[in-house]
Amino acid sequence: MDIVGKRQLVLRKKYNQLVWHHFEDFFTIPKIIGTASAIGILFIALQKFPSVGIAIVILYLLLSVVFWIASILMSRKNKKQSQLLGKKWLFKDIIYGYGSFGGFSYLPMQFSFHIAGRTEYTTLPIIIISLTIVSSLLFNYIILMIIPSKAEEYLKTTYPEYSLSNL
Repeated sequence: MDIVGKRQLVLRKKYNQLVWHHFEDFFTIPKIIGTASAIGILFIALQKFPSVGIAIVILYLLLSVVFWIASILMSRKNKKQSQLLGKKWLFKDIIYGYGSFGGFSYLPMQFSFHIAGRTEYTTLPIIIISLTIVSSLLFNYIILMIIPSKAEEYLKTTYPEYSLSNL
């Protein structure tokens, strides 16, 4: 069990590095324009909304619900594939279990609930909230779309025997 636990730690670290690498990719010149535009559009929309606190809570709830529904569906798909092939791969379980990021999906929402009734929504808090919402959206996109779409590639580099077992 110690060996499995250590291997899990190494693979989770590798997964987290993959997520951060893909997140950093959104801050290259072409993608930074889109990311900054998304933050700006959300900032303007929140400023125009009559009840900013309610809008923020609704956005975070929507993000969380979409994340958890998608993660449950993808986890079920992974479980069916594992049953069909008869083999389990630890890194594949981490990829489709979303590493430690699944638990962090609630964190921005919790901050919004605590801030919602206690602050006046001036420019700085709305900018911070817009940045947080767009960052959460990017992480969800990376975790739910990009990494699973490249899972086969990552699994083949991690386990050379993976390509042989799926013939």
